[in-house]
Amino acid sequence: MSRDECSIVTSFGIYWDREAEWNTTELYGEHLPDSAGKKQTGVVNFANQHAVYLLHHDREIIYVGKTVCLASRLHEHTASPTLHNRWDRFSWFGFRKVIHDESGGGLGEAHLPTDFAVCDLMSVVEGILIEAVEPRNNRQGVKGFNVLAYGSVSFAEAEKRMKKGVR
Repeated sequence: MSRDECSIVTSFGIYWDREAEWNTTELYGEHLPDSAGKKQTGVVNFANQHAVYLLHHDREIIYVGKTVCLASRLHEHTASPTLHNRWDRFSWFGFRKVIHDESGGGLGEAHLPTDFAVCDLMSVVEGILIEAVEPRNNRQGVKGFNVLAYGSVSFAEAEKRMKKGVR
């Protein structure tokens, strides 16, 4: 089984802007290009992503949570009396696989591989922590965390691309 097949985290976004256009039903992102400039997918709606997420104020992590509906949960935090004005960015680590098809990208089901072991779980947790916290002494980066990184796309830009048939 390849490392991609055994990872339970399938995609992530780091430091997405809270003020970007999104709502409870649309939270768009696109795969960040690799070193050759190639993207894996077009626009993907991550609104219903099952995820562990972090709320940030500047570079400080002020809240950590989990959800089965990312956009809705983030929206709840914008109305929360204790958190509404304390965060400006968010990061997320998703468990639903991105499915590629002729219309672009969508989300499949989340599942735990049958041969997933404790060492695999340790690699996943380590990968999340290194990506989220960015410790200065982790110069080697993450090993065994083959997950696609996504950047945010505004609602207006995503709608424009979908109307043109460009993802």
